[in-house]
Amino acid sequence: MTFIWFTILLLVVFGILNLITGVSNDAVNFLNSAMGSGAARRRTIFIVSGAGLLLGTYLSSGMMEVVRNGIIYPGRFYLDELISVFLAAMIVNILLIDTFNSLRIPVSTTLAVILELVGGAFAIAILKQTGGFTEAVPVNEVINIGKIFFIISGIILTVVFSFMLGMAVQFITRLIFTFDYRKKYKILLSVFGGFAITALMFMIFKKSVSGIIIDENNWGLFIDSYLPEILIAVFAGTTFIFFFLSLSFDFDISRLVVLFGTFALALSFAANDLVNFIGLPLAGFESIKRFFEEGAVSPDNFSLEFLNNELVQKETFKDTVRLFIFSLAAVIMIVTLFVSKKARGVTETEIILGRQSQGYERFEASPVAKHIVNSVRNIKSMLVRYLPDSFIRFVKGRYVVPLSSENDNEIFYFDTIRAVVNLTVAGLLISLGTYLRFPLSTTFVVFMVAMGTSLADYAWRKENAVYRVSGVIYVMGAWILVAFIAFTGTFFLTPIVFYGKTPVLVVIVVLLFYRLYRSNNQYVQKERKRKNIIGEQNSGSLSELLKGRIDGELQSILIESSKVYFLSVKNLFERHEKGMQKVKEDVGKLEYTVKTLKNNSLSELAEISDSELDAGNVLVQLLDHLSEMTRNICNVTNFIIAHLNDGAGRFSVSQINRMFMLSEDMSSYLNFLMYIQKEKQFDSVADLIRMQEQILDMIEGLQRSQLKRMKKKEGSTRTTLLIFEVLADTRNVLLYSVNFINTYKKFVGLRDKTW
Repeated sequence: MTFIWFTILLLVVFGILNLITGVSNDAVNFLNSAMGSGAARRRTIFIVSGAGLLLGTYLSSGMMEVVRNGIIYPGRFYLDELISVFLAAMIVNILLIDTFNSLRIPVSTTLAVILELVGGAFAIAILKQTGGFTEAVPVNEVINIGKIFFIISGIILTVVFSFMLGMAVQFITRLIFTFDYRKKYKILLSVFGGFAITALMFMIFKKSVSGIIIDENNWGLFIDSYLPEILIAVFAGTTFIFFFLSLSFDFDISRLVVLFGTFALALSFAANDLVNFIGLPLAGFESIKRFFEEGAVSPDNFSLEFLNNELVQKETFKDTVRLFIFSLAAVIMIVTLFVSKKARGVTETEIILGRQSQGYERFEASPVAKHIVNSVRNIKSMLVRYLPDSFIRFVKGRYVVPLSSENDNEIFYFDTIRAVVNLTVAGLLISLGTYLRFPLSTTFVVFMVAMGTSLADYAWRKENAVYRVSGVIYVMGAWILVAFIAFTGTFFLTPIVFYGKTPVLVVIVVLLFYRLYRSNNQYVQKERKRKNIIGEQNSGSLSELLKGRIDGELQSILIESSKVYFLSVKNLFERHEKGMQKVKEDVGKLEYTVKTLKNNSLSELAEISDSELDAGNVLVQLLDHLSEMTRNICNVTNFIIAHLNDGAGRFSVSQINRMFMLSEDMSSYLNFLMYIQKEKQFDSVADLIRMQEQILDMIEGLQRSQLKRMKKKEGSTRTTLLIFEVLADTRNVLLYSVNFINTYKKFVGLRDKTW
């Protein structure tokens, strides 16, 4: 009985943790369009989303059947067996989703919970056949294989269908409205907004009719009987209101539609995906409650056949405890939405992959992405040859982006027209799945719709398509990995929980909380460093952004470069391999910092005025010199790491002493360079050049001495070659550093004049 009481506590704790980690990942599904389009302030978007979550929570009861009896046959389990499956599934789910939250990757909680249930149930089925149980049960009598195949096949199909539908709808919409729609097409835009609102209201009404809020004898029957008339009235009313607002107040009605769509999508998310977070705890509570009501003696012989009975949705609100659980779940989701930093990170990943503007690309190009992009380009070229020239000219004309806009100072990644398409298409698909009690993946639908609209909107251009496709492949690869880990993790953990009971669960819970604590701390530190690297980009004019942060970031990079170079040489001769691993991490951060600074600055330079072109051109040269300088410093570290890993020969005392002298002189040189850059003491550049010449003479002397050693066959050839590599890269650092400071001097002069 101790196990049962402890289980009740764990169901509560794991249910809360599932809600927090799940919403942190799945919030992207209803936030990305509103936040990416800048439809409103973040706080406003969160309030609207919270309202949708609250209402959607009370409409989700019907989906709870999926975990009660849709994936497994609960009648073939005893209480202790099914509870072990539930606990193992929730533990794996928390760890799995939190890990991908830290990686800022949107994944499917629906697919995860399905395969976790399957993995746990499969483990119990194996135990029943091989573990000395009195009753051996075939796998197909434990797991609903046909239903699982149907659900997973449907989820996979939604990936392709969502992408194609999003692309088609966005292409047609853009042909109608173009990018310059705010002062044109007011009638069409009003009709478009009215249609979007009506489409979303249709599914909300259908949910209410089949749900639990509206009594079937009164409002439910009324809406069901007069739904066409109600929808016509909604369409006519919203269209008229939108047209009046746009004519009288020049109101951008697409923003209002985006906010309503965000509300509707949050509602659909809560109604469809809440089962992923509290479905298992609720089924567990229901099982334990029946166990106590029937006065059963032992959980290892208490059958759960009653779970096959379908839960009537309207009865949910007659159960005070169940109503409290749903209300608490809504509150936890809303609070998580407001405070979770990981939710913002996941949202950012999806927005960046679909953004219209150019800039830093998070994902590197992959061979598969290159092949896909080249294939699509070939198909496009073939189509262009066969399509009429007039049609091609028409399409190009509709995709012309206006040179200026009254909203140039606003920060957004795509316009509200695309946001409306994202929300409407995804909302209808998800709501339809909920109405049919089909647990399609909200993440798959929303992500693929967003990618389809991005492609149709020409956001994936020649210069970035490979990176964007690589990102999509990376995210989809994460989905496959989630499915594999969800199944295997629960398969192996379920027997441990089943046999270990309370003592093992105590250890697991302690480790789980420690892992979550470490994960959160590491994520906060990582995000703080990333924000320091990227800088504040969401306020102020372009010139002020570059002028305000470029000096500080250059100084930070020079400090890190000096530290990396000195520690690399020091760890080499002390053969400090662990210390070198820390330097390797610093090198990765340094490379990321420089790449991010360069990409973001170049993206911003695309918007400068003609009077700022000279300063912008010099800044490009400055960043090139900085990039080459840091690249050579990183090369020094990489050569040393490879040398230590290979366990190559040792250095002579003379080599160690002379190389230490070089590293100390280089540190002094780089510190002097930082001083000149920070204080803008350009009169000291001549002194810097004299230091450069002295170190270059030292390098030349070191090279001669190494040649003599080779001639006399003294020492290891590998160590001598390493020194040659270090000296060559050091020389390049010296050469690029003087170019850097001279270019910086020129940049500061031009910047202060024009910016």
